[in-house]
Amino acid sequence: MISTNADGIHFVLSGPDNHIRNSFVTRTLDDALAIDSIDLATEVSKSGPRQLTVQRSFYRRFPNGTAVNFVDPSTAEELAGAAIVSQSPAGSSSPTLNGTVDLTFDRDLPTTIAAGYGMVFAKAEDRGAGSSIEGNEVKEISFGRGVYIAGAEGVSVERNRIEHSSNAGIGVFQNVTSYPGPPAHDIMIATFSAQ
Repeated sequence: MISTNADGIHFVLSGPDNHIRNSFVTRTLDDALAIDSIDLATEVSKSGPRQLTVQRSFYRRFPNGTAVNFVDPSTAEELAGAAIVSQSPAGSSSPTLNGTVDLTFDRDLPTTIAAGYGMVFAKAEDRGAGSSIEGNEVKEISFGRGVYIAGAEGVSVERNRIEHSSNAGIGVFQNVTSYPGPPAHDIMIATFSAQ
């Protein structure tokens, strides 16, 4: 028997202070517990030092004022970016699946960014800062990890019991192909039991 055909509990593009506590997850067909922050968009072209055209990732939104960085898909390096000041079509309209958006920023962008670079949230609070995965029990994960963290910042993983996962018990990842995103950092992992 299975409990889900995908993840158990998953915070996608998580904001600050999310907590997965005292939960029991078993027999998922992907990761049991997950927090991630993946690309908002991919650069299509650069028309000026402060202007980019990007292709939205799915239906992702990035309102004016959002601070973003850029990720080099060949090195996985995160480069400091700028804040979005305007966009067309307007950010308030319903986004089109994988639609293109013309963006203008509050300062010049790094000269090295090019087509194919990922655009990601720059601020830690937009990438899960202050979140935790603690006091959980995970069992019999046939095709995934017990805990999966990708692109997040400032997340703690404590006092979890993880039994029989097919992949990592606790995995901290950066992927630039399948689910591209920024590097994870400032992740604290403490006191867990894996079998």
